[in-house]
Amino acid sequence: MRTPLPSFLITLALLAGACGDGGSDAAGAAGTPGAKAAALEVVDFAKLEQVLASHRGHPLVLNLWATWCGPCVEELPELVEVAHAHEKRGVATLLLSYDLQIPKADATTILPRVARFVEGRKYDLPVLVYDAPDQEAINERLKLPGHIPVTLAFDKDGREVDRCEGEADRARFEQLYGRALGN
Repeated sequence: MRTPLPSFLITLALLAGACGDGGSDAAGAAGTPGAKAAALEVVDFAKLEQVLASHRGHPLVLNLWATWCGPCVEELPELVEVAHAHEKRGVATLLLSYDLQIPKADATTILPRVARFVEGRKYDLPVLVYDAPDQEAINERLKLPGHIPVTLAFDKDGREVDRCEGEADRARFEQLYGRALGN
C-alpha cells in the first residue's frame, strides 16, 4: 500500500514541470505558447469523491488518461481545445491521470513526468493524479471498463449523462460537453 505524498513532493513535481520544458508562466490559452501552468494534485478515492462533489452545481467532464497510454495522448489536444471552448459556458474539465496505477510506480519519478508532460504541451486544465492501492473502488463507483482513455460527462446535478470508452475525437468531445450542458 502506498502512503500519501507530502505536499512538498507535489510542489517539486510542479517546479520540475515548469522548468523542464522551458515553459513560460504567462497566462494564455492551452496549447499555445505562454499558457498558464496546470494545477496538479494527488488524490485517493475519498479525495476524488470530494473533488467530484465540489463540482456539483456545474457541468463537469472528467477524462481518465495516462502519459504511457497512446490513445490518451492522441486525444488530449482536441479535448483541451474543446474544454476551453466550453469554459465560458460553465463546463469544468478535470484530467485524472492513472500514471501512479502501474505496478511499482514511484511518485518521485512519476509526478515530475506528469508535470513535464502537461507543461510541455501547455495543457492548463486541472490534473488529478490517482493514487490508490487498487482500482476497484473507482471502477465500481464510475462503472469503468478497466482500460483508458475514458471520458465522462456529468450534468450540473452530478449525474453521469454520457461517456466515451476509448479514444474520442473533436466531434465526440463536443457531444460530451453538449450533454453535460443538457443539450
